[in-house]
Amino acid sequence: MVVYGTIMGVVGILMIVFSIVLLKTKKYQYLSSFGTRSKEDQEKLLENGLPRKQVILVLWTSVLLLLLLIPVLLSVPGAFPFQLLIYLVSLLGGLTYLSRYEVEEKRKRAFLINGGITTVTMIIAGSVFFIGAQTHDLLIHDDSIEITGPYGSEWPITELVSVEKIKERPSMTRLNGIGTLDVSKGHFRRQHDRERVLVFKEGTESDYLHLQFQDQEIYVNAPSNKQLDEWYEALNSRR
Repeated sequence: MVVYGTIMGVVGILMIVFSIVLLKTKKYQYLSSFGTRSKEDQEKLLENGLPRKQVILVLWTSVLLLLLLIPVLLSVPGAFPFQLLIYLVSLLGGLTYLSRYEVEEKRKRAFLINGGITTVTMIIAGSVFFIGAQTHDLLIHDDSIEITGPYGSEWPITELVSVEKIKERPSMTRLNGIGTLDVSKGHFRRQHDRERVLVFKEGTESDYLHLQFQDQEIYVNAPSNKQLDEWYEALNSRR
């Protein structure tokens, strides 16, 4: 959380400073979308006011990024995906809108490209957030243990070797799946022994269960420590 907040804070401040400097000096050639254009196009774009509007867009979306960082640092549930989604909608939607100030003969093409990028990005981001928002549950059947939701599966109870409650997960690196400040689901590699494990983490309201099966290790948390204790007792009673 601290690392993410520091990185986003520094990036946001640098973008604000960069935008203010460009607005003061009017050296828009440092914008890649402007500096690589022909002299004729640059003159038309300056006349339309596009470079200035683009810099203003970057400035205000950077301010928005910093403001939305506050609830993330305060660990407000759902703040991280909300921050990212609002930032992307504002920035990409703004760029699509500003296509109307392009050189006339390139206006339609710019609108289609920016609109296409915005649409694809929103679909991908929305899909990731939708999958991540699906809650997991631990179900104990007659002869198996099931974890529902993305990356969930069933394991025979007879293959359960050990169950323990732990306060924190060991340090891990995500191999696939979902990894945000609020949600971690998928396969991770545990750093101290390089073992591949499954993780089902949602929120920070509980500790973890470390389940050791014959061929799989799992770290799973619950909506609350009370729920986690119920899972722990139920699993131990079936071993």
